[in-house]
Amino acid sequence: MKLRICCGPRCTDHGSQYIVERAEGEKSLGVDVEIETCGCMGHCEKGANVVVNGDMKHNMTSAKMGSIIDKEA
Repeated sequence: MKLRICCGPRCTDHGSQYIVERAEGEKSLGVDVEIETCGCMGHCEKGANVVVNGDMKHNMTSAKMGSIIDKEA
């Protein structure tokens, strides 16, 4: 699974750092996750934003990220 997590100011305000931590935690448990952080994706009003295998996800939380990883793993 490839994740691109926005760490721009608005997404950071909406908890993107916790999404990164959750994804890194899953990776440390052996889940095949490639994590890339990036700057603004241009959808600030819908943050936190994450691209999962090329599919943009809005209003992401660490709990939602965990559910997505569990489904894909």
